[in-house]
Amino acid sequence: MTKKDTEEAVLERTRHRLRTTGLEAAVEALIGVCQDKAAPAPAKATAGVAIMRANGLMLDKSAGAPQKSAAEMTPEELTGALDALKRRLAASGGSQADPGDENDEEGEGVFD
Repeated sequence: MTKKDTEEAVLERTRHRLRTTGLEAAVEALIGVCQDKAAPAPAKATAGVAIMRANGLMLDKSAGAPQKSAAEMTPEELTGALDALKRRLAASGGSQADPGDENDEEGEGVFD
């Protein structure tokens, strides 16, 4: 850092290097570990998982990540996904803003 450099300029330069050169080096290192016949199995497994995660191949199903987007789901799948989200919300102690249409009374809605 020279006297002319501001802290922001240095941070921006280093972030740029991390997102370019650093990312390429990290990918090469991961692939290198996977291809190294002498690498220990745990190192290969860790590198393999990192590569798979970076490619979006390992979704965390426990977090409720849908396998399809809502636009690709059938009405039955949408209903199931919504029910699952409501169960997760209830289990976490959260509240629901709209408990459902079955409790709505005629003439009491925002648009009535």
